[in-house]
Amino acid sequence: MRDVSVICVVLLICAVGRTKALGCPEFSTSQGLKCQCVSAVYSQNGTIAQNGFYQLQRGPCRKCPVGAECIGADHLPYPKPGYWGSKACPATFAPCLRSGGSSGSSLCLGGPEFECFRGHQGTFCHGCAQGYGRADGSSWCGKCAKLWKQAGMWVVKLLYQTALVLSIIFTELAAEKRNKPETTQLVKILSHYMEIASLIFASNVSWPLALKAFAGNLPPSGEVYSFDCWLNPSEHKALYSWALQLTIPLLTFIIVALFMFCYSLSLTKKVFFLGKEPKKGSELLLLESLAEKKKHLSTTPLGTSGVSEHQHDEEYRGLGFFKSCRGFSQRLLPRVVIVSIYTLWPSMCKTMLTAFSCRQFPSTFLLTSACDDTALNATMRESVWLWNHNNNVACFTGGHAVLLGSIMVPWVVVVAFPLLIYKHLRNHHAKLYVDNRFDYTFGFLYRDYERKYWWWEAAILARTLSIVMAVCLFGGHRGEMLALVILLIIFVSALAHEGCMPYVSDFVDRAERVSLVVAFLLVMCTLWLRLDIPPSAKEALGAVALLCHLSLFLAIGLFYLFVVLRDVADKDKDNVVTDEEIMDYFSPRIGPGMSRKILTLFVLFRLVETNKAKTKTS
Repeated sequence: MRDVSVICVVLLICAVGRTKALGCPEFSTSQGLKCQCVSAVYSQNGTIAQNGFYQLQRGPCRKCPVGAECIGADHLPYPKPGYWGSKACPATFAPCLRSGGSSGSSLCLGGPEFECFRGHQGTFCHGCAQGYGRADGSSWCGKCAKLWKQAGMWVVKLLYQTALVLSIIFTELAAEKRNKPETTQLVKILSHYMEIASLIFASNVSWPLALKAFAGNLPPSGEVYSFDCWLNPSEHKALYSWALQLTIPLLTFIIVALFMFCYSLSLTKKVFFLGKEPKKGSELLLLESLAEKKKHLSTTPLGTSGVSEHQHDEEYRGLGFFKSCRGFSQRLLPRVVIVSIYTLWPSMCKTMLTAFSCRQFPSTFLLTSACDDTALNATMRESVWLWNHNNNVACFTGGHAVLLGSIMVPWVVVVAFPLLIYKHLRNHHAKLYVDNRFDYTFGFLYRDYERKYWWWEAAILARTLSIVMAVCLFGGHRGEMLALVILLIIFVSALAHEGCMPYVSDFVDRAERVSLVVAFLLVMCTLWLRLDIPPSAKEALGAVALLCHLSLFLAIGLFYLFVVLRDVADKDKDNVVTDEEIMDYFSPRIGPGMSRKILTLFVLFRLVETNKAKTKTS
């Protein structure tokens, strides 16, 4: 018997790709009265031809799957760091999605215990454990902040978005402000760049230390503010958390609408009842129903025909809440709606598209009971779609199907918003730039651009939509494809901008050019950082990208400051600032010498005109 065992060992070592002994299946050897999988198969020269085998219940020995460790015998495979597999049926393994690009920064720690990083659990370690939550745009779950801090943060965010929408609504009330659009245009350019940069930094790239604070690929070092922290563990926690992201835009719209109604009602009372003169441009805020009532009151002045002040008060109170609401709905509500949707659209678009962002995986990932060879063969050719927002949720079934059915109509509106804007402006092309009422409601969509490029805002929205769709389609492990698609979109946008120069102000055109160049460089960095280059080179490259990113904020800030100073120095308010006006304004304040230096900067940025040029223009 001993001789037979020796022969078996010799056969095991010398076999090329096959190991059979005493009737044991391929890739197995006998251990006592049973067969066990070998740990490796060796070639004739002693090198390993195949490393690692495993065996399910009542099945043959199989080669170790990609991304797994197999030590043979009766041990089941377990994932390598950076890979995930179902502990109940460890037959297939896949890299962790949005892991950050390297095993050291992965959500999946692997090992015999199928460990996840601290605070993570579930399929692909993508779910957050109790007490942990995922910040916006981050793949990592961090420790939740206290509830009162969470509430305070959401209130601040709500107030910020409300103030942003109101600032755009009030931006173009006065005619002279519409003729000086640079300040609002610079803010819009910065917001457009931030939309692109946030998507680039959230891509699946192993960013260097200089940029990881922006990339969201490091575990949160501080407290996390997330809707995940508000919910108890349940089957539909991920769905509820996603739906709660839409509450802030909805509440923002409600608050803005109520504020504008109260403000317009108060302004109408002051103008038509108390006799105060409205500021230039604010007459567009008056409610028609109150204006008609004022016309009626003017036909019956006080002290005549027995009309007393008390009767005037009664007639004034009889205006009616519903009549005021009708006037608000006809004159102001369209602007509130269109401005709110435009301002909140980028975040809403990303959230809405995320609802449909799913990825296909083998069905074995969802097996919850120990699988044997029969179950594995039955499910190996089947697949399942998992939600990219949370890989613990199966797509297009159960709660996810209910969610998609509930948001289908708003999803279509949000996705088709650029086309709807273009279609509406085209249908009312005769009103553009000439109709004051139409201009008040929709002017911020086209007044920043030259008349022949009235459609340019719709093109910018389409660009943002294209990038968001690319992130949802090519996100995860297809980072190179995502970077190439975004690079192509930005390149086409830059070419179109250089060919058209669509903004009314050449100064704003230059600012847009700078923002597109910086965005292009950031995308190029995502490609360069994937190359096999030394870590020091990656750190240097990351530092350059960070410098470009921060320099854009500085440049936009300086542009904004120059525009504000130029408008302050415009003494005759004719929208043309001359060198003499600059000197007259700054000389008494900072002296002639410093004023000449400031004038040089204004000339460099082409923000002033000489008196000769102004006379020629006149």
